[in-house]
Amino acid sequence: MRDLILNFASGKVEGSGCDWVGLFTLYGTYDIETGRCSLVKQYLGMHEVNYAGQNDGDGHWLWGVWTMPRSADRGGFHLWPKGMADPTGSSLRAEEDLPVAELVPTV
Repeated sequence: MRDLILNFASGKVEGSGCDWVGLFTLYGTYDIETGRCSLVKQYLGMHEVNYAGQNDGDGHWLWGVWTMPRSADRGGFHLWPKGMADPTGSSLRAEEDLPVAELVPTV
């Protein structure tokens, strides 16, 4: 998720955001005792994605698995507060060899 705002209160989670698929809302539940969180991301006018996660123990990061109803699609996710470093320590990097230009003198 690229842009996300979540509000946690009284065992419920609500929020909204935007990612490469589009605008979405989020709703679900959390349990402070177990650290478990269950979310549904509903893309506006489109499909939904279910998230089942677990807090890492410090109350900041959430890790888990996303699934799509009526599909075999699934994968892992992690969320952390804005301003904190990526807990996986990963970063994206790309390199490409550029062609070497040959200068040809003009007469």
